[in-house]
Amino acid sequence: SVSAQTIVLEEGEDDPVPRGLILPYAFYTEALELAVGAGMGTSGNLQPQTKLFATVFVTSNESRALILSLFDYQVPFARRTFIEFVGSSARYTDQRVYAGFNADFPGENAGSNDSSDDNFIQGEGDDEWYDLKFKVLLPIGHGKHTLINTYRLKNGLLVDGQTGGNTWNPLTSGRTNIELSVFNRHRSIINESGENVGDSNGSIIALEYDNRDFFANPTKGSLQKITFKKDFGFKSTDNWSVVQLDLRKYYDLGRTSKLRQNVLALDYWTSYTSSWEPSVDSNGPFIDGRPPNELGSTLGGFNRLRAYPVNRFSDKAAVYYAAELRVMPEWNPLGSMKLLTPLDI
Repeated sequence: SVSAQTIVLEEGEDDPVPRGLILPYAFYTEALELAVGAGMGTSGNLQPQTKLFATVFVTSNESRALILSLFDYQVPFARRTFIEFVGSSARYTDQRVYAGFNADFPGENAGSNDSSDDNFIQGEGDDEWYDLKFKVLLPIGHGKHTLINTYRLKNGLLVDGQTGGNTWNPLTSGRTNIELSVFNRHRSIINESGENVGDSNGSIIALEYDNRDFFANPTKGSLQKITFKKDFGFKSTDNWSVVQLDLRKYYDLGRTSKLRQNVLALDYWTSYTSSWEPSVDSNGPFIDGRPPNELGSTLGGFNRLRAYPVNRFSDKAAVYYAAELRVMPEWNPLGSMKLLTPLDI
């Protein structure tokens, strides 16, 4: 979760200054094989709190991707409104989508809870998408008088500027945002059966109460968010509706002689696709009112069920709950490596 309206400074820094970073990287996955790329980011250039980021990578199986993002841009004539943008243009030679009905798996909906790991559509194609979000900070809690909050850190841990966590009361603690997004998705997959194309565009509205002490590395407090997503079917493959609820809670377990930070993080997330209707036509079974996997009731990937492939599970509804013990040891071998000194790890 990325929090808008924020500036993060290390202890001793008086004012934010523009910064930039170029970081090369490499990784390996089954679908991409060996990938190499570079990430480029700046902060404080357009406005003190604004962040820009871009990354590009190519892979050994000839896939390629470009991702651009803008965070925390304050609208000059509406100072409580902040803009975020994330977009990507990519070509993948080995896409895997867990969706649809495969004749090799009769009676099985790919991506459902008991579906086979081998039940997916695979092929080469494009994946292009963007999200444009407007976040309006309500004049209550910590957002009543402070539109852009400054967090001060010491070696990565918060020492000043907390925005919640001591009490639960939206009127006096935390920051409450109304979010309105427009999105567009285009995805194509070409395999031995032909080309599958999916297009979706619509809007997302959400209400978020963030009562964590520090959004990037919380030690106490909570977050509650309810989200409604809708594709109205205009130049889209289908029209659909999804409602989601995200609840998070954090408990500080205290420092020890060997641990700088020790936090128990709890998360409950659920999603329901009200438009989902199983149907049958001359081509066989299909789901009417099904959203793209990444926007619907989906598990697997970077955020939930990280041990599974991205969007491995998708269905009409989903429930996810987790407990994580997050510890930060005093021992930090990377911090003493001269090669990494510019990164200030």
